[in-house]
Amino acid sequence: MRNVLDPFSLLTEDDASPDVTAATVGEVSRGTFWAFVAALVLSQFGLAAVSLGALYGVVLGQWSLAGALVAVGVAALAGVGVLYWWHRTGRSE
Repeated sequence: MRNVLDPFSLLTEDDASPDVTAATVGEVSRGTFWAFVAALVLSQFGLAAVSLGALYGVVLGQWSLAGALVAVGVAALAGVGVLYWWHRTGRSE
């Protein structure tokens, strides 16, 4: 049994490596790859915009800028949802 309080015990064990290789990653279609990259960028942008909008509104009281940032962030996050839905329905057909 692994000692939970000893973090070095995790380094000595050889776990089985996953079956993910460069060849299996290369099998992903271009559409899937670029949809993933777009979803990643949109989600990061959306979360940053919503967070900054909330901070501008609560801390600085600039509600017009805060509202615009939150609206843009929510639109970006909705874009991630639309991208996921579009990619998923395209794969199921």
